[in-house]
Amino acid sequence: IAMSASLTSTAHATAITGEAWTGWSGNVPLATALPGSSTEAATFSATSLNFCVDNIPSETTLCSPESTNYTLGGFFASDGGASGVSGISYLNGASATTNLNNTLWEFTGSAYFTNGQTYTVAHDDGVILYVGGTAPGNIVLNAAGPTAPELQTYIYSGSSGTQNFEFLYGETNGAPAVFQTTLASGPTIPEPNSLMLLGTGLLSVGGMLMRRRRLTA
Repeated sequence: IAMSASLTSTAHATAITGEAWTGWSGNVPLATALPGSSTEAATFSATSLNFCVDNIPSETTLCSPESTNYTLGGFFASDGGASGVSGISYLNGASATTNLNNTLWEFTGSAYFTNGQTYTVAHDDGVILYVGGTAPGNIVLNAAGPTAPELQTYIYSGSSGTQNFEFLYGETNGAPAVFQTTLASGPTIPEPNSLMLLGTGLLSVGGMLMRRRRLTA
C-alpha cells in the first residue's frame, strides 16, 4: 500500500515570476528593449501560463470558464485563476481595475524542455519566447506582431532538460487577451513525502522477505 501511494503522489512544478507594464503598443520588443517608454505596473508570481479575457458579448467566448473583466486584476484571475497568480504588487498608481489594453508582460522561470518536441502557444496579441538566455540565438518563438487569437507551434532544438525561459507577451488593440501555453512537461519527480513513503514501503517489503526466509529455513 505504501509503495502504491508513493507512486501516485508525484509533481512537476514550474516556478514563474512576472512583471507587467502599461503604456505599451505595437510589436512585442526584444528582451534587450524592456521596458522602453512604458511604466511598470505590477510584479507577481505564477505557477502556469493560462490567461484568457474576452469581454466582447457578440462573439463566442474563447475562455473556459468565461472571463470578461478586461483589467489587470481580471487578467490575473482569468480562466478561474488557472495560472495560480499570487504575491501581486501594484506599482506607480496601477491597481486591479487598471485597463488591460496596451500592456506588456514578462514571464521568467524554468521548465523542462525536450529536444525536437513541438509545443504550442495560443496568443492575442504578440509573443516572443527565449530558452536558455536572452541572446538572439536563444529565441525559439518570435511572433512579435499583434494578431487575432491564434494557435502557433514551435519546435525546441536545444538540449533536453530543465532550462530557464523568458516569455514576453503584448496585449494591444483591445479584447480579447489570450496567452496560454503549458510550456513543457518533464519527467515526473517524486515529492519528498512520496520518497519517504517509498522508503517505508521498501523497508516493509524487506522485512516481510526476511521473516519468510526464517520461517522456511
